[in-house]
Amino acid sequence: MTKEHLFIIGAQRCGTTYLYKVLDSHPEIYMAKPLRPEPKFFINDLEYSNGKLYYENKYFSSIDDSIKVLGEKGTSYIEHPDASDRIKSFYPNAKIIVLLRNPVERAISNYFFSYENGLEKRSIEEVFLLDKKTPHIEVKTSVSPFAYLKRGEYLNYLLPYHKTFRNNLKIILFDDLFSSTNIYMNIFDFLNVNTSLKIEITNKKINQSTSVQKHDISKEVYNKLYNYFEQHIIELEKFLGKKTKWNDKV
Repeated sequence: MTKEHLFIIGAQRCGTTYLYKVLDSHPEIYMAKPLRPEPKFFINDLEYSNGKLYYENKYFSSIDDSIKVLGEKGTSYIEHPDASDRIKSFYPNAKIIVLLRNPVERAISNYFFSYENGLEKRSIEEVFLLDKKTPHIEVKTSVSPFAYLKRGEYLNYLLPYHKTFRNNLKIILFDDLFSSTNIYMNIFDFLNVNTSLKIEITNKKINQSTSVQKHDISKEVYNKLYNYFEQHIIELEKFLGKKTKWNDKV
């Protein structure tokens, strides 16, 4: 039986781990393991050169006939436009899912994630108000852990995937994951799997930074970020053909 292929390509700090776990709980969907570290197969030149059969044997070798969709979560993929062509070369009809979050909230969450993992040494004011130089890190990463602003310029990252996958690209807003179960029925329909699976929405967001709630973030930081992203949000809304409400606080 031919399997369909799904890729959750990002964005970072936008609920991708939560969605991964929901999809992996569906009896007709199998998500590549481990969850961390992510496979990152399509941005690893050496791995990619091993070919399609290698990829499938490495991550999906023991799948039975009840599985209809094979999935991978790779939040670095959205920042690598070449990954879209590589995915397309293996799976021309792949389904691509992107999660987007208010870029102000995403940037703050990204900052604390980098801080908690020992990569970020600057204070939040030094990053967003004073633009202090990024610290040197010894750890090799697939994308910059400090691209707090650039990573929220979503449209720049969406266009290559939209060009390559068109109607097979599904864009979901972060808040919708926790507002109604209808979004999951919609996702299952997009993936052509059973839509009757009962999903219980939790208010506990997986992989959430523990520092965001504890840190008193100044209005100056919020204002700076909202001003920075205002035009980016407007342009994204035009592309999506819908309002996000992300600019309400500007």
